[in-house]
Amino acid sequence: MHEGRTTRTETGSILTATDLLQATPEALMREQSDVFRIVEKIRAYDSNLDIAYLEPGKGELADAPYIIFERCRDGKARVVFSVWKLDDSVMDRVKAADTTIFDVEGAIDLANARARKAQKDKQAESFGEAKDVVKHIVANPKGTYSFPNSAGEVVTLRDDEGITKRNGKSVT
Repeated sequence: MHEGRTTRTETGSILTATDLLQATPEALMREQSDVFRIVEKIRAYDSNLDIAYLEPGKGELADAPYIIFERCRDGKARVVFSVWKLDDSVMDRVKAADTTIFDVEGAIDLANARARKAQKDKQAESFGEAKDVVKHIVANPKGTYSFPNSAGEVVTLRDDEGITKRNGKSVT
């Protein structure tokens, strides 16, 4: 056997010559049954999903050997993702990628709504602080007023000049 040659097992999984030489019969049987089990789970989960094996030398060096793809209504096969090993984590990824179960658009809309609310809340808080400062300045009989702003700086205002100091330093 040569290093790059492959062998197809009874279950349809493909093993390299190195895998065959290094594996004990028990380990080989476990590997084959695990691969077959995952293939069957994926096919049972969605009949439009299937797995292809990318033979060594057919793709790029960094390409994972197992490709999970979907047969679409338009007749084309589209890659869902690819993996280096068929194990239970593949089913987790298949379920996470299933847009019939997980409403991606709804999740995005919800996240956007939360972000808008957080922005409005932050803006309302800022306006509330500014309103409070103006209320106190108007009620203050003195010509100067100091207060901490939202950045933690102590700001000093004068009736006739506006902001004159930040953190005790003159502003010109």
